[in-house]
Amino acid sequence: MKKVLACTVAVSLLFLGVPTPMNAGVVAGVATEWTQILNHVQLVMNYIRMGVQLQIEMQQLSEQLKQGKGLPRQ
Repeated sequence: MKKVLACTVAVSLLFLGVPTPMNAGVVAGVATEWTQILNHVQLVMNYIRMGVQLQIEMQQLSEQLKQGKGLPRQ
């Protein structure tokens, strides 16, 4: 579980890249930076959830294949 989580975080960081600074033209420019940071955090959290979901689906498939080996071919 920890290995999958670490791999998911590493892969998601590769896709995120380094954000470039932007001038949004808002009176309080700090708000846009914090919003972008929180958006990136949400994106990373979604990647982590997707990785965990993929791990669960792979475990389910593995169990199905194990249980299906004993069945005769039709």
